[in-house]
Amino acid sequence: MRHPVCLGYQVATPEVEVGPCATALSGPLDASLGLLVEVGYDAVELICVDPARLDWAELRGLVERHGLRVVNVCTGDVYGKLGLSMTDPDPAARDACMARLGQIVDFAAYLGANVNIGRARGLLGDDPVVRHELMVRQLRALCGHAAERGVDVFLEPIERAETDNLHTVADGEALVAEVACPNLATMMDTCAMVLEEADVCECAAELGGRVRYVHLTEVERTYPGSTGSVDFARFVAALADAGYEGAFSIEVEQRPDAATAVRESFATVAPILRACFGWEGRA
Repeated sequence: MRHPVCLGYQVATPEVEVGPCATALSGPLDASLGLLVEVGYDAVELICVDPARLDWAELRGLVERHGLRVVNVCTGDVYGKLGLSMTDPDPAARDACMARLGQIVDFAAYLGANVNIGRARGLLGDDPVVRHELMVRQLRALCGHAAERGVDVFLEPIERAETDNLHTVADGEALVAEVACPNLATMMDTCAMVLEEADVCECAAELGGRVRYVHLTEVERTYPGSTGSVDFARFVAALADAGYEGAFSIEVEQRPDAATAVRESFATVAPILRACFGWEGRA
């Protein structure tokens, strides 16, 4: 499903065990959402590992009371916490992965959100042809399930230090074309882009009109504006010129602390969205 230009921040749902390098706010959900509203965000990205452990109605009601929209449910912990992936050599593990991803799609549909697939797509390993074909089949199956529920699936390019496939946005576009499902699209993540693209802004200019979701972060996963590894003003302007019209989400480690990461990310990105898209936020 399409979302207008908005700015979110990643928040962990209550069942997620959050480590010291987490890229999401954690703790009481009401407090996390309240902080986003106080600062001026108008959206939220959830990271979820087991929707069966959540009270869906209570969670949706809480998000709605805060006046936020859920734009995406991140599936990274299906791999990171559970070790499950679409291309696992063990059929039982693959089935478990697809079942859990299907549950997360159902959860996202209930919230009016989409899902992204990063590490959960798995590795190609020492049998890249067979596992690539398996990845394509699994993505088609997941996208079919998601289409029935009005959910889009976003492929997230990841740097080669973390995975052995789909490193660039062009890689994502090639896989999207091969899978050939209308609700499958590529997303951008500025950390992976700095590490894998020849030029981040040129990539945004060339492919920004085709992607449907964007993660904003410095290359070290610190908050935007903290190190200068990304020229966010040029990057977002290139996306706008290319015709991008969708959600942005902050995906950063909570350094030096969560409140600073939330506030400084907003202070850097919000004026750029206002200038490039006329975004009004919560004003």
